[in-house]
Amino acid sequence: MFDVASRQRLGDPLTGDVGNVFSLAFAQDGTRVISAGHDGRVLLWDVKDWTDASVLRDRACSLVGRNLTRSEWQTYLPGKPYRRTCAQCAAHQ
Repeated sequence: MFDVASRQRLGDPLTGDVGNVFSLAFAQDGTRVISAGHDGRVLLWDVKDWTDASVLRDRACSLVGRNLTRSEWQTYLPGKPYRRTCAQCAAHQ
């Protein structure tokens, strides 16, 4: 997907459909895209604004249910000081 005004790509391409996609629609709230394709499947993607750090943090916490370990932090956020990412979870030592 692209931002039409800036012509900038918004994240990575959505993958999962096999063959041609015949129908594509956004949910009314604009946070999901639904596709129907030649393979007979209907797929649903969460397409919230992934450039917003709070959206990323909330999504990661809901999926994983814990803070990043210090090792994970160093891998994915090198050079940044370690901090809790999920307010409701204890920090990893």
